[in-house]
Amino acid sequence: MSSTVKTSEKKLKVAVVEDVLIFRRAWREKLRGTTELSLFKSSSAFLESENCLEFDVIITDYHLGEDEPTGQELAERVRKNGFTGPIVLSSGVDSDIEGLSEKFDAFASKTELMTVEELLGLVERRMK
Repeated sequence: MSSTVKTSEKKLKVAVVEDVLIFRRAWREKLRGTTELSLFKSSSAFLESENCLEFDVIITDYHLGEDEPTGQELAERVRKNGFTGPIVLSSGVDSDIEGLSEKFDAFASKTELMTVEELLGLVERRMK
């Protein structure tokens, strides 16, 4: 039976927006303890989903493929539309994060993914 991670009696809902299959799989394995994990292979797929603003945490890659909004653009759009939860930038390229600290709540290296506990900490800080 899988463990349930909750924030104030609410199940943690995490969206991962990542165009590379191996990294989507890595996030899925790393966050296996979360109750609700949704994986999206493009920013367009995420933004077009009916529930894109209902997640507790959004984790997004910076580079999401040609002709796709970047992770920064995704963050700007969901903030403009009222998303108040943490947004985490996941990137394997350090230059992607330069100058973006005001757009994201945290950064996650693709070689050292965040744990469920670290994500919960971000959510709890955002809720205060």
